[in-house]
Amino acid sequence: MPDGSPIVHLEIAEIAAFVDGALPAGERTRAEAHLADCAECRDELVAVAALLRTAPRRRAWIVPASLAAAAAVALLLVPGLYLSSRLDGDRHREPAVTTTVAPTAIMPRGDMNAVRELMWSAVPRAGRYRVVLLDHGGTLVWRTETPDTAVSIPDSVRLRAGVPYFWKVEAETGFGRWVASDLADFVVGGRPR
Repeated sequence: MPDGSPIVHLEIAEIAAFVDGALPAGERTRAEAHLADCAECRDELVAVAALLRTAPRRRAWIVPASLAAAAAVALLLVPGLYLSSRLDGDRHREPAVTTTVAPTAIMPRGDMNAVRELMWSAVPRAGRYRVVLLDHGGTLVWRTETPDTAVSIPDSVRLRAGVPYFWKVEAETGFGRWVASDLADFVVGGRPR
């Protein structure tokens, strides 16, 4: 404030009511003016809005959103009070992976002049990748494992021109857990007419 008086921040209940659309017009105008100048209250507003967006809708209980948001913000303002005691026993555990993206076959795809390497996107926390190359009949042509996101095809593997080949890559995301790319296809030297 330019006059040196202390800043009076919005109360948690006011922020929750603002997000919920429950503030009367006059109070809403005052809150909007304060939020325009106060980064701290804007941060709280964003946190409350995010909590409300991700909170599942419950049918059995009807709790005003402003009350639920105020309680959530209150828990956020007391860091570690509850969570630190709950997490002490889990210090040696890796967080559970609930969803994992699959690798994406990048190259080769479609008609290619020459193919000597296979490349794919990285998968977070993947320990290794398994690559499989098949001919047009589904017969295994070559298979390998690597920790990298690219692998060179050995000279012993001869790719014939005009013949479709298929390949995919699997990423190891945990002990015995793999996630696979879609099957990609390519032809060396163009498809026969």
